[in-house]
Amino acid sequence: MIKERILYFVKGLAMGAADVIPGVSGGTIALITGIYPKLISSISNLDINFFKNLLKLRLKKSWYHVNGQFIVPLLAGIGLSILLFSKLILFLLENYDKQVWGFFFGLIASSTYLVSKQIKSWKASTWIVLIIGSVASFWITTLTPANGQDLSLTYIFLCGSFAICAMLLPGVSGSFILVLMGSYTTVINSIKSIQELLTNKSTGVWEDVKVFLCFGLGCLTGLVLFSKIIKWAITKYESLVLALMTGFLVGSLNKVWPWKASTNYADSSQLRNISPFGYEETTGEPSKLTYVICFALLAISLVIGLDWWAERNKSKTTN
Repeated sequence: MIKERILYFVKGLAMGAADVIPGVSGGTIALITGIYPKLISSISNLDINFFKNLLKLRLKKSWYHVNGQFIVPLLAGIGLSILLFSKLILFLLENYDKQVWGFFFGLIASSTYLVSKQIKSWKASTWIVLIIGSVASFWITTLTPANGQDLSLTYIFLCGSFAICAMLLPGVSGSFILVLMGSYTTVINSIKSIQELLTNKSTGVWEDVKVFLCFGLGCLTGLVLFSKIIKWAITKYESLVLALMTGFLVGSLNKVWPWKASTNYADSSQLRNISPFGYEETTGEPSKLTYVICFALLAISLVIGLDWWAERNKSKTTN
């Protein structure tokens, strides 16, 4: 039992680290590690009965209602990961961006195959939904980010609600939704301020604390409402939902392609995907192709290894 909870905590750490990166979804990690259905089911149980039991201090009922032995260590891992690794992830993206994107490209590409493998019925409707998901996800990654300044707490709350909905969908990055809504920097800075507050390195950060709390409440609201929709959809239309998620993963590969360069001389912020060889010619910088391939293969190996391990455990349980 303790071993199982530690494993959920570790998976939560991985999800939290992924959620910090614009372009990568914590939902993808949940799908890869085999906890996605359980995650959606547990979150959807955050309903009126749960809060009634909680207010009446029926803690044991509340605990079992939301599968506490699963959701608590998982959420603890996610929260701790976001607090601890946000600076590290930003450092890696700043200094080793191509290797990081190469790793996540391999991660998402191999996950696409594993998710599609779970689709039981391939019909015309399945292919149509897959294409719709791919196009929608691709389109989201091409949108121009908003310029976030002087954001109200109400807007931060809405950003949290929308971002967490995206985080629950494999292939759709909650962090990138924050970038699009112009609130990514504000939210990340509030997390950094919480870190400084906890380590007594800073004072006077209560404005950032308010931002963090409003964002958290928005996340909780979106989590409760959206998880019920996903649970219902998976129960009624499993193959179509998996096809949609496969499409989301395919479309999101556009965002994590390691080599990007400006193709608009009037606006250098407009980046487009180019080949690693074209990247060297366009920017004059090394493509680091060998490193990217190595990290992509590492990610693919991890995904295949996790899938093999999950199947092995499943067969042991069956026998």
